Amino acid sequence: MLNMPLILYLLLFNLSGTDQDSIPFKPAEEFEFELKLELRPKPGLEEEPDVGHIIYKMKSDNASVIEANKQTYDPTTLAYASMSIKPLKLSDDEERVRVADNLGNRLYNRKATLEDRIEFEMGFVDDLKDHISPYQFEVIFFTKRREVSRVFVYSDKDGNLIINEEIRDKF
Repeated sequence: MLNMPLILYLLLFNLSGTDQDSIPFKPAEEFEFELKLELRPKPGLEEEPDVGHIIYKMKSDNASVIEANKQTYDPTTLAYASMSIKPLKLSDDEERVRVADNLGNRLYNRKATLEDRIEFEMGFVDDLKDHISPYQFEVIFFTKRREVSRVFVYSDKDGNLIINEEIRDKF
């Protein structure tokens, strides 16, 4: 028989057992970020022929004006987000940097320098807002001995981009 209180305790211990909250946030004046959005086709959204395309036409006697005003909407193409963080100041203890998502996937792991931009892909905006795919990312500056500072990036269900507990942008 399963011991429910023990399972609950182990689950809560594993979720809250990390020391990530004890790592201080990197001050906002010590880094800059850039959110990049682009349109990408989403895999698995293949469509039937001639379904889902809308063509807008402007009525005119001039055929070139009609051709110039055709626009196509493709429902399989969605907004995709990626982020770039550039450190403006590094302490002596901030030797390396790594980025991990809330699933534990390492997205970036390199030596920390002021010249390099820390770039990582976040995913499709709809998935970030719905929390279907990874929706939080942690940029951790560290030495061989300890973790020194972090930048915490989170997408809430309203589409707010929260960095170090401050709303900094919106999808």
